[in-house]
Amino acid sequence: MPISGAVLQHYRGYEELIKRLDDALRQYERSGLLQPLDFMGPDSLQTAESFIGSRAPFSALGGYDQALKKRLVIGQNICAEDFVCCLKGRYNQKFENLTHRDLLGSVHALGFDIDKFGDMWVRNGEMYLYVVSELSYAVRQSLTRISRCNVDFEEVAFAAQQFEFDSLRVVCSALRLDCVVSAVIRKSREKAKQMITHGLVNVNYKTIEDCTLVCNNNDILSIRMFGRFQIDNIDTNQRSGKYNILIRKFK
Repeated sequence: MPISGAVLQHYRGYEELIKRLDDALRQYERSGLLQPLDFMGPDSLQTAESFIGSRAPFSALGGYDQALKKRLVIGQNICAEDFVCCLKGRYNQKFENLTHRDLLGSVHALGFDIDKFGDMWVRNGEMYLYVVSELSYAVRQSLTRISRCNVDFEEVAFAAQQFEFDSLRVVCSALRLDCVVSAVIRKSREKAKQMITHGLVNVNYKTIEDCTLVCNNNDILSIRMFGRFQIDNIDTNQRSGKYNILIRKFK
């Protein structure tokens, strides 16, 4: 039986995810075979967990506990290494200091769906890239050059990203996305609205064009040309009614 319109309406904005989940759940109920999905960000993962509920067992695999993107697998007795692979690449820093942006751009250029990839980072002349296991060989064969640097990737044991942050405090009159973005980038609210409506702002790895979206603790904002930020804590000033927000900027 097709999933009802009422259910899709309840999960508005995540309709395609809900359809994929429903198909995977039906397959699991019929066959008992493990059903892997692709990597997803915190918002999609929370939605998926809510939809699955107690209908079936499942695991979220990111390679390490604090992973920002995780792959959901429906079923039990799951071996993470069967579904998620960690690739480590080395390059010569004397030619160029590569960044996360360089790695991400080269991954996009491979032509694979970006949801096949989990967390990725560059640190001290090394880069780490999580990918669905079934694409590991293809990625290692294809991703051999980034910018001007030759890169050699190999499969390694799961590694954890060491997050480093700069902290800043901002004051907002409201928790609307345009207000928060304006305060974070220190630009006018009109400029923030333009950036949002032009698709330059992601919230929890999903492009958001709705300026009225309400931001919450732990939300991750990716703002084109300004960087990636996480809302760490929101306090209300009892006198002014404004919000004091502690922001952590990813280095």
